[in-house]
Amino acid sequence: MKNWIGIILSAGQGKRMRTERPKTLHFLLDRPIIFYLIDIISKILGENYYLIVSQKLYNFLKEKFDNDKLVIQEKPLGTGDAVKKLIPILIDFDGNVLILPGDVPLIREESLIRLCEIHEEKNNACTLLTTIIDNPVGYGRIIRNEKGEIIKIVEDKDANELEKKIKEINTSIYAFSWNKLKEVLPLISDKNVQGEFYLTDAIHFLFERGEKIDSLIVDSWEVLGINNQWELSHITKILREKINNKWMEKGVSFLSPDTIFIGKDVVLNQDIVLSSNIFIYGKCSIGKGVTINNNVYIENFIIGDEVEIGPYTFISKKE
Repeated sequence: MKNWIGIILSAGQGKRMRTERPKTLHFLLDRPIIFYLIDIISKILGENYYLIVSQKLYNFLKEKFDNDKLVIQEKPLGTGDAVKKLIPILIDFDGNVLILPGDVPLIREESLIRLCEIHEEKNNACTLLTTIIDNPVGYGRIIRNEKGEIIKIVEDKDANELEKKIKEINTSIYAFSWNKLKEVLPLISDKNVQGEFYLTDAIHFLFERGEKIDSLIVDSWEVLGINNQWELSHITKILREKINNKWMEKGVSFLSPDTIFIGKDVVLNQDIVLSSNIFIYGKCSIGKGVTINNNVYIENFIIGDEVEIGPYTFISKKE
């Protein structure tokens, strides 16, 4: 896509994880959560993206990325404040921005591309990705008028009783016209329950200016976020099942699928038999007709055809 820039917001403290480690550095299968978002944004936009990060996250990522891609939000003052950090950097940019949080690793490439297509086709100021869930507690609600137009987003802590009954929620994934967004960013205030600058407030300011706002509704599983250890475990299970099912459909035998963990970059061939308690991570390729017995860990390694790997085996090669 031309004239687009991606923005991944990952400067939050993640207090509910109850650890010193930044939330998006927690591992999901074989890599930190943030790398799933970097991977998908890179597939769509190449190198045209920025990461808004905390100092802690910056210290981890600075060895892996060009420093001009990393923008530090010194204090966690909210998503609106985070995006403001890019105003002096994108001073001459007049295209669109795709904004997403760093903790939604299940989002599909197809959904993000469709969001951007709708945004361009309809020449919108903003196009939101939304979903509908039965229990919307904790999420920002999508507020529509009698015409069905989105007029604002209300955060859960600021919502009244009527608004809290709304089941269409904000996913924190947006496409914006950058010129129109940066005009309203200075209008966002921190006069709310959390004392933060909400990027969601930009929606209402754009609506009041008569700008076009639209949405794309996706399945709720795609936009599940990670805010605590239970949610990390839950999403790990979903991702593991999706990856395992993909390989089973291609002729790989999983004798105990609940105990087998396959990384996203792993390549499996036909007629492989996987027993139980198996972890295959990193850039691995397993050849045809391979049998892997119980309690095996393989990372960044190529296994040829017709090989049997015995139980209690550890095979790893540094990248």
